Amino acid sequence: MTTSLITDLQLPGAARKRRDSMENFSEKPTEFITTEHSANMPKSEQVEKYPELTEEGVRLAQERAGDFVEMIEEAEPGTVFWFGGNSYIPRSRSTLEVYTDTLRERLSSAEASNTILISRKDIKEVAKEGYSKAVASIVEKANQHPNAKIVIDLPLQIKQISRKDWYVVDGKLKQYQEELIKKYDLFSEYGENFSNATREWFSQPDTRTGREKVPNPEDVAKSYLDGLRRLQEFAKKYFPDRPLKIVVVGHSFELNALLTYLANEGTITEDGFNRIGGTTIGF
Repeated sequence: MTTSLITDLQLPGAARKRRDSMENFSEKPTEFITTEHSANMPKSEQVEKYPELTEEGVRLAQERAGDFVEMIEEAEPGTVFWFGGNSYIPRSRSTLEVYTDTLRERLSSAEASNTILISRKDIKEVAKEGYSKAVASIVEKANQHPNAKIVIDLPLQIKQISRKDWYVVDGKLKQYQEELIKKYDLFSEYGENFSNATREWFSQPDTRTGREKVPNPEDVAKSYLDGLRRLQEFAKKYFPDRPLKIVVVGHSFELNALLTYLANEGTITEDGFNRIGGTTIGF
């Protein structure tokens, strides 16, 4: 299972100072478990139930869900697992949905494992009476079981983790992004090709100005952190005294930028990427 684990955001420099100044910041830890979306190519093999995932992508995501089962079983009593962050791109949300659909099957004996799964279907039904009603019902159920592990299936689109206008303008890929894709054949190959494309982006970022400019990787990492922080603040508002593990499904370029930024005290370079292994996060 290829994931990254971020504890209390591991904030570098000035960002850490901002976190320390947050009012009523709980001492209970928050962990973010970030993964990339599952396999989505070739397009001809994508399945209808999980938009933009192939059959192989569904299988891989189901396998990874097995690792989440182990995490849940090993977590301390009262831990809240929120499968809660995805980008605007369908394969990101589809991967989250495979995780939680598989968990629902694997955790069917919830009472025996002291685990309660609150499904997106149940949440959607309550949400017909209003968003606040849905949130209140989740909190009420959790409060009724203070020592149970709560698994919340509530995927939310987080614009800060992948913005369409970072790479696309007027419906077309920006020139810099298109050049990286063609040079490294990113639509048909994966693995090392994505790692090499990441190195080029980090060492030779787009220096143009205007709407055609692809964002600097440090700006992408800061945006990603902002999105994670918003998720954390939202969750802590309702679960201030419980350990939190929040699962977010993103994309390789942005995740590479985030992890390099965190591991190198707020800077992103090719050498910094190599120091964290130089390999793109993925399945």
